[in-house]
Amino acid sequence: MTSKLLVIDDEEPIRKSLALLLGARGYEVLTAADGDEALKCFDEFQPHLVLSDMVMVRQQGIEVILALRKRDTRLPIIAMSGGARMQGDDALTLARHVGATESIEKPFEPETLLAMIERLLAADPQ
Repeated sequence: MTSKLLVIDDEEPIRKSLALLLGARGYEVLTAADGDEALKCFDEFQPHLVLSDMVMVRQQGIEVILALRKRDTRLPIIAMSGGARMQGDDALTLARHVGATESIEKPFEPETLLAMIERLLAADPQ
């Protein structure tokens, strides 16, 4: 079975590049530009793993992770951030505090992200 991934980021070039990278590895990828779109996609698509940017224009990644955790407590979630601070704390530290499984700082090496995804999917049989 092909694993389904949801990529949430308000920057279109990042969404497109991640979709190409992950699609080339055989994943089924859906993208969302904000939290509202992401939650609709989650409900329809039922992804096996979510990658979410932490700092977005409409809805912050923290809010998205909290909403996803209400829907699925076991879902692997990878938080992504370019070193931003939120409420005085590092965005990735906050992300893990509210339920992100893993975090990765932008820019990252594609192979590092792919290894993280593969490890999380292997640890959570669908």
